[in-house]
Amino acid sequence: MRSRKIFAAVLAAVMLFGMSSCGKSDPESRQPELTEEGKKIINVWAKSVGSSAVYDDIIRFNKFNSEYEAQLTEYSMEYGDEYLTHFNSDIAAGKFPDVLLYTYNGDFPLESYAQKGMLLDFYELMDNDPDLSRGDFSDVFKAFERDGKLYRIITSFVISTAAGKTSIVGEKQGLTLDRFIELIDEYPDDPFSGDYCDSILRSLVSCGGDNYIDYISGTCNFESEEFIKLLEFCDKYPHKPVSSPFDENGYQKHLYAMRTGTMPFSSVALFSFSDIRRIEYGQFCDQVTFIGYPGAGGNGSMIEPNGARFCIFTNGSNTEGGWEFVKYFLSGSYQNKFVGKLVFSVRRSTLEDQAEYAKKLVWDGEEKDYVEPYYIGDTGKKVIIGVNTDEDNQRVYDLISGAAEVNCSDSIIDIICEEAGAYFSGQKSAEDVAEVIQNRVQNYLNEQQ
Repeated sequence: MRSRKIFAAVLAAVMLFGMSSCGKSDPESRQPELTEEGKKIINVWAKSVGSSAVYDDIIRFNKFNSEYEAQLTEYSMEYGDEYLTHFNSDIAAGKFPDVLLYTYNGDFPLESYAQKGMLLDFYELMDNDPDLSRGDFSDVFKAFERDGKLYRIITSFVISTAAGKTSIVGEKQGLTLDRFIELIDEYPDDPFSGDYCDSILRSLVSCGGDNYIDYISGTCNFESEEFIKLLEFCDKYPHKPVSSPFDENGYQKHLYAMRTGTMPFSSVALFSFSDIRRIEYGQFCDQVTFIGYPGAGGNGSMIEPNGARFCIFTNGSNTEGGWEFVKYFLSGSYQNKFVGKLVFSVRRSTLEDQAEYAKKLVWDGEEKDYVEPYYIGDTGKKVIIGVNTDEDNQRVYDLISGAAEVNCSDSIIDIICEEAGAYFSGQKSAEDVAEVIQNRVQNYLNEQQ
């Protein structure tokens, strides 16, 4: 409790400093430091990078940029779990990063930083840049907007969603929790078979967290009838981890249930345009509807950021350099070479190339020729799924433009699951647990304001 009070006090000082100094600091004090070679230093701060690819990206940027050098500071490497307290202490002392590189939404209270004017709007940077504009990017950034501004930016992404045969779930995208539970109860095979209550709760809250939390107003609503119903739904499942549903035998049974229609829907992920045919013609063997997750917003599908994601601090000493650094990851050359065909690109031109690639035959090493794409599922037989059509690609574009952001922080999910344990173990009622979660999450949100 003492460490939480210290954190809250530090964060309050940070926010006060941010409000009083945003855009008003002495220009002389904000001049970037120089390297021995005369390059302007870009201070890039992170909790931890967690990927060797990002280290390589920084090395490449520094090698080929004659004006700037990015220097990385990883707070968790030095301070461990206390990284955020030290991070905010540095900011409160007037020491700001130029670029914040983060891995998960829960790493930093980004919403609070943005509300206090501490982060630059990427849309404004694009509008004032001669080499880059909003039109260069796909609709994916809509999911990350706040009041028409873009304070956080991603470089690539995956679509996470739930899909079911249209003949079972209908044509409408997005579904309520009631419909979600109803579908599971109606069919013999459960998409969560083999999973356990805590894991299911984590998954559903991470996707539908915005249904209970308003980050703009800093309020939450976990005493709602819907959240209590969610707790009761999760309580039907085992209370301890069981055999993984994705071991070989369990996975084959899962695929069989998807194909035969004894399972109403399944979680799926799209890494590329061609995945729509893998899911529809390979796994379900029928027309599918991407119904998404309950309470997720938009069309129910979620944007899962992949790779580096960034913020730029208003009071950094080298915000121009910070923008040049972020632009490197958004450039056509970077997106084409390092995002390519692996996952979805945020850049419109690269995304269009990815869509066109899905319309082509693929190389088969055994056949030594270009062939129709195929899929091998639970039957062990090769199923020809074919190349994408323009209609297939448009459906993927529509998924992207209507998807929401996964926006429930790990810290809040930890609070929810920690307290829900008292209900799952029979120590408290769902209503009592919901009240405790409401109070704890509200206190957490208050600390972030």
